[in-house]
Amino acid sequence: MSLPDSTLVAIRLKVRRITKAPSSQQITDPQIDSYINTYYMIDFPEELRLKSLFTNYDFTTQANVDEYALPTGSSATGGADGFISVEPPIYIDGYQSFYSQSQSQFYTLYPKIAVTADLTTATGATNYTFTASAQTYNVPFLPGELVIFSQDSNGNTLSIHAEPQTAPVNDFVWNLVGDVDPLGTNTVNYVTGDIDLTWNSAPAVGESIQMQYVPYEPSRPLAVLFYNNNFILRPVPDAAYKVSIAAYKTPTSLMNSTDAPEIQQWWQLIAFGAALKIFEDRGDLKSRTEYYPLYDEQLRFALRRTLVQQTNERTATIYTEQTSFPYSNYFNRF
Repeated sequence: MSLPDSTLVAIRLKVRRITKAPSSQQITDPQIDSYINTYYMIDFPEELRLKSLFTNYDFTTQANVDEYALPTGSSATGGADGFISVEPPIYIDGYQSFYSQSQSQFYTLYPKIAVTADLTTATGATNYTFTASAQTYNVPFLPGELVIFSQDSNGNTLSIHAEPQTAPVNDFVWNLVGDVDPLGTNTVNYVTGDIDLTWNSAPAVGESIQMQYVPYEPSRPLAVLFYNNNFILRPVPDAAYKVSIAAYKTPTSLMNSTDAPEIQQWWQLIAFGAALKIFEDRGDLKSRTEYYPLYDEQLRFALRRTLVQQTNERTATIYTEQTSFPYSNYFNRF
């Protein structure tokens, strides 16, 4: 007895049967594949947060880099997995660490306190270079909080701030933007403190050129803010540390005829989901309404696997981690 076919070919065929479109002149295979992957990679994981898509997202820190983006794309082209959402606790170097999604809470604990330093007195030139060893400011400092300012001869404020490089990328060197001459170098190395800037209008002779910045002391991170799909660590890392957190991943797209969903059972659900999208684009709401109960049935079938798995675990309480014989802390030999 042969196993049922759950590949992309089988899903396409079922979509054609549901939508009554057997001919490629009515709808092409690439068009059907687009509907299939739109449903499978975008709608499906939002409809169902299944244990089969639950995994860990791990990344390794880099010294003096405090912000790390959560990959939210897909592995459609064979790249790294994308992730939909994350769930605490978070572990840094094996230690459970503080996790927050509130800027207010996080920056109350780790405030970004800015200080101001006088860099030099304007001489009428537009290009200036500074280094921490020769100037009165501390390194390293948070590059995103850097502001350099002065005034021109008309009393207008000149202001420069830092933005990450796009290409080529150097994690420690950011571009200076604002009132700068685009033909100048205009960079800052926030670890060494080297600054090279060219104003687009020379500061007035005798005017002070000042810098406002937030210095920090790198160390092993103890806390994480997850905000705008970015992990922000404090203290700023001083070395490489492994960070791990539970996450729901985006399903891998179905690109080739032999590709199949991660769980074979999902193939009919995907076909119904794609067919409903075709009905929507046709404006055929009657057919969509008629087929929705069958789609809902497949949703419940797919959810059943996760529900059965969860029934084996009791609801967590304050006593959950208090284990008894034969289980114990593996460091305890007695």
